[in-house]
Amino acid sequence: MTMAGGCAIIFRSMSRLGDVIFRPYRVGVRKALGELEAQVMELLWQRHDDEAVTVRDVYEIFRTRRGLAYTTIMGTMSRLAKKGLLTVDNTGQTHVYSVRVTKEEFTHDMVSQLLDSLFLDVSGAARAYFQSSADPSDREEIERILRDVERRRREHQA
Repeated sequence: MTMAGGCAIIFRSMSRLGDVIFRPYRVGVRKALGELEAQVMELLWQRHDDEAVTVRDVYEIFRTRRGLAYTTIMGTMSRLAKKGLLTVDNTGQTHVYSVRVTKEEFTHDMVSQLLDSLFLDVSGAARAYFQSSADPSDREEIERILRDVERRRREHQA
């Protein structure tokens, strides 16, 4: 899939994130999240992990910054919950959201999913790249990792 500014790649998930569209031309968590999704998550990650928020709480912050509609924030937070980054409590009239995945967990999952996909889908090319670009002292460790990837690939195909 080609997009303005570069190529985007869809990775099928083996993690808690679900399928991810990876945009290598973007920075940080924006590689896997849309711009507004990333801004909402960064706001929530800065708060205390156990601090729940409503759509209204987030809307009030973004309304002054970007002039966004309430429904835009509501839809974004709903998508983030569907992606597994937020949990939602619908027991009352107000939807209350909490962070489900820390920024570190998200980043780890994003990198893991990218590498898993590369090694599972194009393992020959990935292996050749790592073998040719590695420092000779690192080759043994790289071979161990590649053997582990091959084992996981066989398990995934089974």
